[in-house]
Amino acid sequence: MALVRVTIPDLVGGVSKQPDSLRFSNQCEEIDNCFLYLATGLEKRYGSTYVENITKPSGTLKIHWVERSPTQRYIFIFRQDSTDPLYIYKIDGTACSITYDAGTATALKTYLNTNPDNIRAVSFDDTTIVANTSITTAVENTTRTYTYNGTNVDNSANAHNKASWDGCNLPPTAINEFWYARGDAAGWPSGWYKAISTSNQPWYERVVTPMSQSTYDPATMPIRITQTGDTTFTVSQIPWKGRLSGDGNTNPPATFVGKAVSDICLHRNRLWIAAGENIVGSQAGDYYNFWANSFTSVIDSDPIDLQLGSAQVSKVSHIVPYNKAIVVFTNGNQQFEIRAREALTPTTVAIIPSTAYSSPSKAKPIIVGSSLYWASNKGAFSQVYEYISDDAAVQSTATDVTSHVETYIIKDIAYISATSASDVLVMGDGISNAMYLCFMFWQGERKLQNSWCKFIPADDGSSGKVLSANIFGDTLYMVHDTDGCLRINKIIMRYVDSYPSYLPRIDSMRQETGTWTKGLQETEWLVDYNSQIDTIFLGSEWGAEEGVYLTPSSVTGDLAGGSIVKVSGKYDSYPVWIGCSFNANVELSRQFVRDREQVPIVGALQLKSANISHRNTGYFTFEVDPEISPAAIRVMTYTPKTVGSTFIASENALSDKDTDAFKVMGNSAGITMNIKSNHPSPMNITSIEFATNFVERKTTPADR
Repeated sequence: MALVRVTIPDLVGGVSKQPDSLRFSNQCEEIDNCFLYLATGLEKRYGSTYVENITKPSGTLKIHWVERSPTQRYIFIFRQDSTDPLYIYKIDGTACSITYDAGTATALKTYLNTNPDNIRAVSFDDTTIVANTSITTAVENTTRTYTYNGTNVDNSANAHNKASWDGCNLPPTAINEFWYARGDAAGWPSGWYKAISTSNQPWYERVVTPMSQSTYDPATMPIRITQTGDTTFTVSQIPWKGRLSGDGNTNPPATFVGKAVSDICLHRNRLWIAAGENIVGSQAGDYYNFWANSFTSVIDSDPIDLQLGSAQVSKVSHIVPYNKAIVVFTNGNQQFEIRAREALTPTTVAIIPSTAYSSPSKAKPIIVGSSLYWASNKGAFSQVYEYISDDAAVQSTATDVTSHVETYIIKDIAYISATSASDVLVMGDGISNAMYLCFMFWQGERKLQNSWCKFIPADDGSSGKVLSANIFGDTLYMVHDTDGCLRINKIIMRYVDSYPSYLPRIDSMRQETGTWTKGLQETEWLVDYNSQIDTIFLGSEWGAEEGVYLTPSSVTGDLAGGSIVKVSGKYDSYPVWIGCSFNANVELSRQFVRDREQVPIVGALQLKSANISHRNTGYFTFEVDPEISPAAIRVMTYTPKTVGSTFIASENALSDKDTDAFKVMGNSAGITMNIKSNHPSPMNITSIEFATNFVERKTTPADR
């Protein structure tokens, strides 16, 4: 029997669901509520900060996040309702006022009154364009008459029918008279003109062609939400441009007409609308114009109207700008790219089949760094693809970055976001309280880390859920559906504590000053409602008492809709942190003795003890489950030593750099080991070394 040291150099490999023998040594069975940054090691994540409770609209909700600047970040909430289908809040919980255009308010609310899953939105500048994927687009059948002396101006015998605009009176002799130009002139394309001035240029303006189907029906087309002030928004129909030249044969409506819009995006100064198997780009620089400038010639700024070419029915589900192309996702699990070598014009554009992978389930794909990510269903779970392409690439490629966690991520991912540093991806299904995160690290074109774990906020309760989450900069904002309201919380993804002082690792935390009642010998705090509050933490203001945490004697609701938190003792001298404790959990994988190629060596491995190295760490437990019946789980506690303290488990004592030994005493194949912390103090595990007895199994020719 050999004495062997088995080492886990770090624990930032994330979760793996592969067989234990195929995992890397730093991969674990489960990791909950931890950061996995390469530079710092495995840490208990920072607690979330409470922002605000906001009114919860009834029904199914969909959230669209908008950022105009660091001080103007908004939450758009869509729901199926004929009266109030839209709510808008600032990220700090301030409610915004919404005005619907008076003349079309009913039509606008009807357009938004749909299952929120049908909503697609894209934001730019002060505008958000919203499409309803359940409404079929249409053109209007209205006709117009432009006459001169009682005769239609397009009649060839009419004096106002000219070969081009150059043949019109320059300047005109009367305003509001109409002319028709059969061909193009420099700067003045063919079409109908109306005189608007007899003295100053411009003398004429182009008008919509008189034939039917020259305008899009605004009640069936996407609408816009315009920001008019810091907390004021207007909802209106978009003034879609009409046809100014040609007719239904020479300048027909865009091919999205007669189909429901499936997605929208902005790319290279055009608005793109996808419907069925078609993708149409507006005129360059004119987002609301989908007509050719002139029916007699094609210019670079004209709309681009494309149809997918595929051997199977491939209806577009998502379109995403990526590098110099648009990546098109279809329900036929086929991806295409819309691109051009230089300028994107009607004559240079091409649709190129790129890859054939599972298409996104619900969440729109996002760009993280130089890669495009999307989640698709794979049976009862999800897989996430990383799509890489560049102008010089012969073939685009997509890699399944969840191949080692196949049964880990829940299906029907509804939202995806990422940090500005491009190293953390966060996603969730919108109907559970779990968020799945991927920590990444790139060195040039080499990806050195692809580590998955899970965040489970504590203040969602047993029936709560994270409705949506989004990262602005390096702060993760979450909208929780809990306690009968929508609660906005945020987690700072990058923060350095000023050790030994630190922010408590509790969720929905807020600083409040209490009121001391001498007769009752208790302190109480009145806070916004939260039924899950269970921790009171004394911060750096409390000097020698810093780091002490208390459990409330009661948490009750008040008549004003808040919570009254009480604790025995006098704690009104300074503000305290109030919040909800959460559990960080790391379940280790089965341990092996490995050869130089990191291949497990066959044999019996008896684990004697675990030497856990940690840094800036407070209280945590090491649990060993021998998996016997009846259960005999052994819980060993690490508590930093504070000489003379009576609050050993609740003081601000941190171990800067230390290694502690914990007994294991079990066969590696028959035990489960967990490192846990439900304490407000930090936990940072840097490495683990096991002292073991190992008996290698000798092989014989019969075994081979």
